Amino acid sequence: MRKIRLAALLLASVMILPALASCGHNDDDTTEISTLTTDGTPDAPASVETIGGYGIETFSIVIPADAAKEVSSAAYDMASLIGSAVGYVPPVVTDAEKPEHGIILDVTSADTDAVKAARAEVKNDGYALLEENGNLYITGAIPKGTSNGVYDFLQNYLGVRFYCGTFTHFRADGIKNVGAGEKIVFNPVFLYRNNYCVEVMMNINNYTARTMGYGTLTGVGAPHNLGNRSNTGGPYSAQPCLSDPAVYEATLQSLCSDIEKYPDADYFNVCQNDGAGFCRCDECKAKYDAAGGTDMGPLLLFINQLARDVKERYPDRDISILTLAYQDSTQAPDPDYVVPEDNVIIQLCMMNSTCFTHAFSDPDCSMNSVSYANILAWSKVCKKLFVWDYSYNHASYEAAVGPNLDVLWDNMQMYRDCNFIGQFQQSAGVETGEFVELRSYLIGRLLWNPNISREEYQKLYDEFMEDYYGDAAPYLKEYIDLLNESSRRTGLTAWNGHTSVYTDMSVFFVPKVDNKKSTEVIDKCTELWDKALACQLDDVTFAHVEKSSITYLNAAGLYTGDRALKKKASGEYKALCDKYTYDWDNSLPSAGPTEGFSTEIPSEGLEYRSYADGSLYVSDVGDFRAGMLVIPSEHDGKKVTGVGQSAFSRADTVVELHVKEGVTYIGKYAFRACVNLKAVYLPASLQVLEYGALGIGAGGYYSNDALTDIYYAGTTGQWNALYAAYNGAANCLKDRIVHCADGDITY
Repeated sequence: MRKIRLAALLLASVMILPALASCGHNDDDTTEISTLTTDGTPDAPASVETIGGYGIETFSIVIPADAAKEVSSAAYDMASLIGSAVGYVPPVVTDAEKPEHGIILDVTSADTDAVKAARAEVKNDGYALLEENGNLYITGAIPKGTSNGVYDFLQNYLGVRFYCGTFTHFRADGIKNVGAGEKIVFNPVFLYRNNYCVEVMMNINNYTARTMGYGTLTGVGAPHNLGNRSNTGGPYSAQPCLSDPAVYEATLQSLCSDIEKYPDADYFNVCQNDGAGFCRCDECKAKYDAAGGTDMGPLLLFINQLARDVKERYPDRDISILTLAYQDSTQAPDPDYVVPEDNVIIQLCMMNSTCFTHAFSDPDCSMNSVSYANILAWSKVCKKLFVWDYSYNHASYEAAVGPNLDVLWDNMQMYRDCNFIGQFQQSAGVETGEFVELRSYLIGRLLWNPNISREEYQKLYDEFMEDYYGDAAPYLKEYIDLLNESSRRTGLTAWNGHTSVYTDMSVFFVPKVDNKKSTEVIDKCTELWDKALACQLDDVTFAHVEKSSITYLNAAGLYTGDRALKKKASGEYKALCDKYTYDWDNSLPSAGPTEGFSTEIPSEGLEYRSYADGSLYVSDVGDFRAGMLVIPSEHDGKKVTGVGQSAFSRADTVVELHVKEGVTYIGKYAFRACVNLKAVYLPASLQVLEYGALGIGAGGYYSNDALTDIYYAGTTGQWNALYAAYNGAANCLKDRIVHCADGDITY
């Protein structure tokens, strides 16, 4: 939980780690529906999917007239996604209209006895799916469950893959028919599912709802709040004396204040500080000894008393108290001495004496055999067990805890079998780190359904690599396998084939052989990344590959034996951190000059890459450092048709942007967080303006706060269609004015 580096700190204005880590969450994980397509397509294609034998092009989406926001949002999102998957956008209507065939969502007047019976089997935010008489019903016990059912249907029957907030893929081989009378009742294993990544927290493109995140339990309180609650210090202070009545009374008063302030919360955090050790006064020491030599002894006695007092004071509310089993309190106490009250949640932190290279339940791992025994001890005495797991390396923000992709499935199986009900998966977020999009996607799928087979998990992995990295996938899979193998090699380092949340990257990339660092692994990594980056890729796929190379470049800049390569890799690493993550070394220049530059002369120093058809797109800011940026429609005799994904992201030098006629495409995040960008001039030839191309909103990590005016050479009608396609739902240009050829639009 320590050492959240600069990237995380820079995100503080839009997300607060303590609040999220405490398992509280924002219920508003829906999209605005007014900007989404509501009418069906006029000419339906031939059936590519059938529901009960009827082509999907004959279906409407039906919602209650008074549909909850989660349901209406999911319905309109569903219509748009079906359109992308099969070429037909079903109309969204209310249950009063009674279409011939409907995908009927939530609780409606059309519900049959069979639908009501299926819904009665649903628990928490699960759902029931039922085909009956040419209609498909998707319904939950609560609106969030219905929403989850919508997105699970899209994944399971229409091949929709929500790989990350900015990349949704549609797999034709994932489309399958819904049989007549088909019925599914799905109840999630984990009631709380927090996949801690930036795109979930920022809810980019409705990503929280699309990945069925969070669950039904809502909590209040920071993860290290005992110092604040007891008025004895802050989150990094020494632990207060847990035998001191004054400490207890102050904590109880703070807790009750929160309980009354948040009447809908399910649990409240009272968690030890992330600081020095526990009190060793005579009374605390006696409790420590009686518990079997663990500081969970005095802590759990303290928490249990709070739980009993809260239960007595608030008999009409079902309130639980969550506390961390962390550092010195990780070990379960002697059950003959103390066990958790029924309304106590223990959140076990997988930090101490844990190996992330091997499955946590691996009996052959000397480290995990100890931690697994502790997990089993907790699972036997605790009715409400959460986990705080880690998927990034505290020793290097750009690395993982270990190449652990092949043990994620095993660990989720273990959590399920040991009766965990909640998970907080702390990753580095999607802004940096080793394959964070891949890891977050796989974790999200497993959080929702840990019951998938190992083969199904492997298929998810293979699909992601193929769809996200294109032709570069084979090289990156070999790279991942290479690091997996390297991390497990025994007898070479002090880690001896194990890894932790603090493992130095040298263990993976330059393991010692005969007490001398070997560059064999890093040299092979260089070969694989050179091949991956040399592939013919579109701008989106290239951006995926380039961003994912950050971890390798960091390692190459540190460990490769070639001095020239080391210098080159170090420079590229810093540049890509600036482009995709954060200002690594405060080297990004301030606003560049605009005086003396012509809008008719293309900017110099830009980097270009080729599309498959031979046309070019601008891929990077390169050596450009002026304030006036002119994107040409031709370069070296070749057409320039696009600006690639993230090409000028965080390019603070840009003040004015002029895109010339002939350019048809501007990619995702192309000009995100260009903080000095004031005016943008776009051509009528522009056909695609991807999500966040000109930043997102105002006042946030992805915004262009100085941008006030966009000048568009086309009409207002053309602009409305252009903007609505990818940016309208999120209103990415809120508070900006777009000047079109026939009038202005203010957002």
